[in-house]
Amino acid sequence: MKYIAIVAAFCLFVLSACTHKNAVLPTTVTPTTSGGGPAAGNWTVISYTDQGVDETPDFGGYTFVFNTDGTFTATRKQVSVTGNWSMANDDSRQKLVLTISSAADAHLAELNEDWIISLMTETNINLLDDKGHHDLRFQKQ
Repeated sequence: MKYIAIVAAFCLFVLSACTHKNAVLPTTVTPTTSGGGPAAGNWTVISYTDQGVDETPDFGGYTFVFNTDGTFTATRKQVSVTGNWSMANDDSRQKLVLTISSAADAHLAELNEDWIISLMTETNINLLDDKGHHDLRFQKQ
């Protein structure tokens, strides 16, 4: 009987040590934020992953300018695309909602999302989607 209890305890230990590889977001994220939205100025995408695949080069050369009136512009070379941003609370999570009016570049359309804010400071913005598939990071130039 003592042997069965030891084996059961060992199996319980092994099972609890296993990890689940799918990204699961916590039910609440308490972001570090400063101010009421992205700081005005020029921003670049320093990291964008889609289900663990690095797609950062898709946003190379873009400069994003967030304005205090809730609009932004994404510019690469001579092409500019406009959009809107807003702050929202959803399911007790603070979010940055990005809406791009008309994306000539299909990659920009991927940014149309209500992003969970994990960090927002004067120089960095880190965002996640609701399902944990996308991770987007901006850095101020």
